Amino acid sequence: MSYSVLSFNLRNIYDSARLDRDWDAIANIIREERADIVAVQEIFSELPIKLLCERLSRGFFSDWRFRFAARATCRNGRGEGYAFLWNARRVDLAPKESFDQNGDLTVVGVHDPEVRTEWSQSFVRPPCVARFVPVGWCVPYIELRVISTHIIFREDSYLRSRENGLGDIELRRNEYRALSERMFPRISKYRLDGRFRSAYTFIVGDYNMHQVECAAIDCERRSEAGLMVTRQNLGSTIYPGEEGRAGGYTANDYDHTTCSEHESPYVQLVERIDAPNRYYKGDFKAYEKRMSDHVPIKMLFDVRSVSPVTI
Repeated sequence: MSYSVLSFNLRNIYDSARLDRDWDAIANIIREERADIVAVQEIFSELPIKLLCERLSRGFFSDWRFRFAARATCRNGRGEGYAFLWNARRVDLAPKESFDQNGDLTVVGVHDPEVRTEWSQSFVRPPCVARFVPVGWCVPYIELRVISTHIIFREDSYLRSRENGLGDIELRRNEYRALSERMFPRISKYRLDGRFRSAYTFIVGDYNMHQVECAAIDCERRSEAGLMVTRQNLGSTIYPGEEGRAGGYTANDYDHTTCSEHESPYVQLVERIDAPNRYYKGDFKAYEKRMSDHVPIKMLFDVRSVSPVTI
């Protein structure tokens, strides 16, 4: 049984975006790629995501849900947040469990996606963590943990006020190191609840770094995380083009997925979705205006070798 995760930087989604974006095309991408979980970056308002979720839920057999998460921090001055959408016929938020007065483990709620503000000094935009479990009959007894990230692009006012002399590239590398070497192990090894489910953790999002830069860091010796693997090396940002001049993909492969050697054997596919050509007939200028300056990245996680349980 396989589960797919789609990551998409939709670029500056404020309230006004509900009027000037092609939400029908975005919903079509999600449907046609058969995404189970969608992690979206650069979200400033819940309303457009709510409307997208309503589009996805049209139809008798459709049941989509969403969460928007944003937390103000000392460095996230714009209030940028994240959103998750998921196909509730396939997965749902992981249950939150606690021991009652009799010592029995009971469900007391769900793990809502959460912006991890305790990492505010390490990230301009602290990542958002979501936890999902498969639903249905004879599904694998696992949990999928998704860390959605949007790594720094250039130095911010917080760093300038502390006279930080690092260049933009090194700042991005530092954020990625914090993400893969320190944050990932803490999220992936958390076991205080979950009824002993096998947990599989993934980083997805807009890294603002090339895959080869991430791979070089993945290969460095580390104390807390095992071998990390970052995938997807095709250009994922677009050049919209000008009058009489065709657009296309830039050389910036900025959108990726990362996991550890624990998850890597089950990752069957990581690919760039060629949305401008598939859905806009190669009109990169129209795509950039009505959709985003990024394209989605899809990861397929196949758990056929993980033992199922009937619930």
